[in-house]
Amino acid sequence: MRFLMPNHPYEFKLPDEWWVEGRMEGFTPQSEAYAYPVAESVIVVPLADVQPLRRNVEKDWRGFDRGRMISILQGIASKKEIPAIDVIDLTCNHHPKPQFRYALSGGFHRFHASIAVGFRSIPAIVRPDLDAFFLAEGEMQSQSHRDT
Repeated sequence: MRFLMPNHPYEFKLPDEWWVEGRMEGFTPQSEAYAYPVAESVIVVPLADVQPLRRNVEKDWRGFDRGRMISILQGIASKKEIPAIDVIDLTCNHHPKPQFRYALSGGFHRFHASIAVGFRSIPAIVRPDLDAFFLAEGEMQSQSHRDT
């Protein structure tokens, strides 16, 4: 089966047998995102705002691990709570403004499974832009050395 990426110029494919084994035949999303453990640090973000993580790792199928993907699809089908993905906030100190608000840093299979099943959003834990964090940290250390 082929799935179009939201706000991205490509599509991805999952083998039909994974879809069947994941109990996705006839599945229709009843919410904007999969069920997840509620935590103060988790927010729900639009999938179209997340820059996907590219994978060149040789797995079972084009970067996907069969067992991992089927497990996530089965969890979605049974409304099991699934952990949030990790994203980096790209809006911190970026000039010009980036195309995407977030970049996926963890949750490759959850991200693609959410697109495949038709969710519009995904639970995420937003991490700071590490480049901006370390730049600010370096500037603070530099300032403290000048003050002494």
